[in-house]
Amino acid sequence: NNSGILDVNETKLNSTINSSITAKTLFPMGELYTENNSLITVVSAGNTWTMINASWVGNPQSMLFLNYSNGTLTYNGTETMFFHIAFTISLTSNQNNRNIRASIYKNGVILPGSQIQQKLATGADVGSTAIHVATSLSQGDYLNAYILDEGGSSQLTVSYANMFAMGMRMG
Repeated sequence: NNSGILDVNETKLNSTINSSITAKTLFPMGELYTENNSLITVVSAGNTWTMINASWVGNPQSMLFLNYSNGTLTYNGTETMFFHIAFTISLTSNQNNRNIRASIYKNGVILPGSQIQQKLATGADVGSTAIHVATSLSQGDYLNAYILDEGGSSQLTVSYANMFAMGMRMG
């Protein structure tokens, strides 16, 4: 009417606003990292992918991800989405002249395009590098970081690392 008074169902309005904000602005994000790690990743043979042995810490601000201390990042959102996965790593070897590779695995399988290679000239060298790859994730999909030594068995120490997944909406 023209009385100048507007009646609003506040409960319904807040519910509509909150669900709209969540649906349109929530971008899933998960993060794991290790710092000052001294646990050794034992690579049993050359060209053998081995999950990084470290004490991983999950970012408590992660949204729609579960973080595990073994380095597993699990997406628990209900919407299948496209994700940017970033991984940085600093590591040493117990041997000289080693070609080391690192990769991101999704559900136990290497993600295509996620491999990098780093040469460590001496065991005292600290190699540092990054991986960026994109993939879709559905509820329950999980990510891990793996390394290998092309030259044979070795002991690798990943002293610092960070794995980050950010969901991206399209359209």
